Amino acid sequence: MPLFLKSRLIFSIPLLTTLVLTGILPIVPITETRSLENLELKTLENATSPLHQNALHLNLVSRLIGGAYPAQKAALKDGPPSPPTTSPPPGRRQPGGSLSDEPTACSDGGEEKLTAIAPVDVQGQTISEQPTFWFYVPYSPENVTVGRFSLQTQDARQNIYQGYFHLPKTPGFVSIQLPVSAGRQLQESAFYPWYLTLYCGESLDETELTADDVEAMIDTSESVFINGWVQRVEPTPERHNLVLSGADTIWYDAIAHLAQELKEPSQDTHDNQTVQTRWDTLLEGVELDGLADEPIVGPVVWIDAD
Repeated sequence: MPLFLKSRLIFSIPLLTTLVLTGILPIVPITETRSLENLELKTLENATSPLHQNALHLNLVSRLIGGAYPAQKAALKDGPPSPPTTSPPPGRRQPGGSLSDEPTACSDGGEEKLTAIAPVDVQGQTISEQPTFWFYVPYSPENVTVGRFSLQTQDARQNIYQGYFHLPKTPGFVSIQLPVSAGRQLQESAFYPWYLTLYCGESLDETELTADDVEAMIDTSESVFINGWVQRVEPTPERHNLVLSGADTIWYDAIAHLAQELKEPSQDTHDNQTVQTRWDTLLEGVELDGLADEPIVGPVVWIDAD
């Protein structure tokens, strides 16, 4: 391309942009081939009138710019792109460690840490509208003022459920089950983030506390925090069978089913041994086999809930 044409291309772009944004010069749809662009360049070179050259030049540049941004043009026409359908980022299965050698909050639990009974990425599926979540809690009520659990919409803009609770009397595997309530059922296919926080300090013995009371008391408390995701899937017969067999496919329901079986053993010793084996296998598969022999304690004691 001759030098004078290159300079015209460079200095005309701001003018062209202004014309396009004000609607005076629409972007021409790109259906032309490269050969047509070459033909227009030759026509531009042969134009004798400066006004003719400028008109041809602006038309050519508009075509070139339009061809450079077909995706943006389509987005403007069809609206914003759909959100990605990939899995969410990993959660936090255990609280983060301290950067110093000083004990972390709630360190009276010994070597073990608060742990979500979940895969390493803390993502799992459920077929239940109100799933149960299980955690290993190494602390006694004397070490924890209160706990808070919340489940949010996929965009994390709204709580589906939030409640404060006391821990059971002894450390071990502790469960949190969402209450049955209209409007709080999980929808199929969506991912839901959950958050668990334990506030460390002297236990609150009052039984008539409200959420507002608790928030005022824990404002300055140290805490430990973990989080993860749950995805509800269609409750097909095949998935029900997977839960009953202790398969890790429908994680939250499988672990809840086995924990309940261990907490309330049957009179058949062989059945109990089968359940224990499945429990051990499930925990080993997610690198939590070191907790397999810890006691199944049961549900938390709710204080108040939204």
